[in-house]
Amino acid sequence: MSGEVTVQVDEGMCMGVQECLRLAPGTFELRRGKAYIRTVHIGAGAADSQEAVLAAAAACPNFAITVWVDGQIAFDPFKD
Repeated sequence: MSGEVTVQVDEGMCMGVQECLRLAPGTFELRRGKAYIRTVHIGAGAADSQEAVLAAAAACPNFAITVWVDGQIAFDPFKD
C-alpha cells in the first residue's frame, strides 16, 4: 500500500487505551489522557508505515480512529 495517509482521532470516542501508541508511536501521542495525532498527513519517510497506522486504527477498542489513503477511506471504524 502506498500514498499519502491522513489520520483523524475522534476525541469524544477515545478512551485513552493507548493501543494506537503501541502500534504506531510515531503517529500517535497521548495528551490529557486521549490519543492525538503527531502529524495529520503521513507520507514518505514517516516514522510509522501505513500498515502500522491501519493496524492501530483497527486495534482501537472504541472505534475512534479513521484513516484515509490518497483521499479515500482506508479504515472506517463503523464500516470495517
